[in-house]
Formats: sequence, C-alpha cells, structure tokens
Amino acid sequence: MNAKKLNLWEDSLETGFLAWIEKHGYSEKTRKTYQSMIFAFFGFLSKKEITLNQSNKTIVEQFFKERAVSEKTKLGYLWLISDIFDDMVDCGHLQENNMSIVLDKKRKGMRGKTAKRLPTVLTQSETSLLIQYIDRLPKTYSGMRERCTLLLLLDAGLRAQEVCDLKTADMHLNEDPPHISVIGKFNKERVIPLPESIVNDLLDFLDMKTKPSQYFSSSMAYGNPYVPSSIYRIVKNALVKVGIVKSKLSPHVLRHTYCTRQLADGVPLTTVKQWMGHESVATTAIYEHVVTSLHGSKPSSSRLPQAK
Repeated sequence: MNAKKLNLWEDSLETGFLAWIEKHGYSEKTRKTYQSMIFAFFGFLSKKEITLNQSNKTIVEQFFKERAVSEKTKLGYLWLISDIFDDMVDCGHLQENNMSIVLDKKRKGMRGKTAKRLPTVLTQSETSLLIQYIDRLPKTYSGMRERCTLLLLLDAGLRAQEVCDLKTADMHLNEDPPHISVIGKFNKERVIPLPESIVNDLLDFLDMKTKPSQYFSSSMAYGNPYVPSSIYRIVKNALVKVGIVKSKLSPHVLRHTYCTRQLADGVPLTTVKQWMGHESVATTAIYEHVVTSLHGSKPSSSRLPQAK
C-alpha cells in the first residue's frame, strides 16, 4: 500500500477527512454535514488540549454537554467519530479506537428506548384532495414545474434533494416501463418505475423548456435547478391550500405517503425498499404499521406503478 496514502491523516486532518469521504463515496451535501460535525469535535479536543488517543467516554460526554445535543444526535456523532478513528487506526495514525467501545455501549443503552413514531402520511381522502389540486394547476411553465415536482414526490417517492438533482438524461419516459434513475443518499443509484398517468405531464414539461439545462426541474429564465427550500415551500403551500392539517407539512410527508401506498397496493416489501432507497428492509417495514393504522384503507392503483 502506498506510504503517502497511509499518512494522509499525518499530512493534516483536512486531508485525511477528505480521503475518508472519497473512500465512502459520500455526496457533497453529506461531506459538508460530516465535516461540520467532526471538526467541531476536533476543535473541542484542541481547545481542551486533549490528544486523539486520549479520547474516551468522559471526554465525549463533555463535548456533548457543551453542545446540548439529543440522544439521537449523540449516536450519530459517536458513529462518525468511531468510523473516522477506525480509518486513523488503519492508517497507523492512532494506536486504538477507544470510541468504538463508547459507541457500542451507547447503542446497547438506547436499544428499545427510542420512541417509535410512525411516519406522517396522507390518508386516502387527503391524497385525493392533493391530486385534485395538482390536476387544477395551470399549464404554464411555472404551473407545470410545480405539478411535476409534486408528482415526483407523491408518485415516485423522491426526496426533496433528489428532485433538485434529477437530470433529464436520467428520465427514461418513453421506455417500457417508463422509469427514472436517481442518485440518492450515500451516492447510491436506484431505478424507480413511473406510473403511466404522470408520464405525459413530465413529457409536456420537457417540451416547454427553452433554456438548455441538464436538470429536469430547471427555471425557465436561467435553467437553474430548484433548491430544497423551494420544494418545501411548494409542498407546504399545496397542503395548506387544500386544508390538510398535519404535524409536518414537508416533502417527506409525500415520500412517506408514496411508500405506504405501494405497500397497501400489494407491492412486495423488498421491491418497495429498492424504490425508496432504504438501507435496510426494516426501515421499509415500519410503513406496514402505517397501513395497519389506516384500517386497511387501500388507495386506487390507477396512479401507481405496478410490481413486475
């Protein structure tokens, strides 16, 4: 193995961190999040004049106390620190990873204690109200852009960032079956089939474009893509206008609804897991409880992609 590669952490913490990010293939958004987290911890150690090898449970609890973070956030920090320390050990930068023991104990301590909240979804009647709102949107460029955004959330289960990042080249609308390729969390690609009922709307919006852009949901004037805050605003505005009252009015409510509708429509759990881009089938299985909580209410399959 290349000696310089082994000593990247010795070069600087920034160099070692960027190499760790590249090794995992994380997105730019994830890099920024993890960089903010880990360098906050490195800064704390430097301020307290504590070396990496001296890091232990007491030290990290002092760090958490200063930042007043939740138990869930603590677990995220511990995973990140432990994984980076593992990399440092592999590179010979650290003697051992004390934080892995702290992480294991934290996980065991939280087992069974995490509040199990079901995802917020739209009921069948609420979904119908939203669909009616979408169908009434004007056939102008901005109206079609909003229409397609809501359809991709509700009928393809995309995350807000995924809608922003979706490229026209990854939309296979004239193929059988029509589908899109999405780069999601952890830079992983997944293929999502599209219901035939929304394909014409997507194609019509593409035909309206006059400004070259690689992004599907681009602006008419400059070809710039949406930003997540715009997606949030569109969803909240739509739900409020049709009188839907929820604890959350975010794009994820539509993503949760999509997942629940697929399961209620009889699509296999493992297939829905792939479409959603979940790391574990256990995550997808949570939505089965939502289906049960809706008393078996089953949405119409007319707008849903069918399992192959």
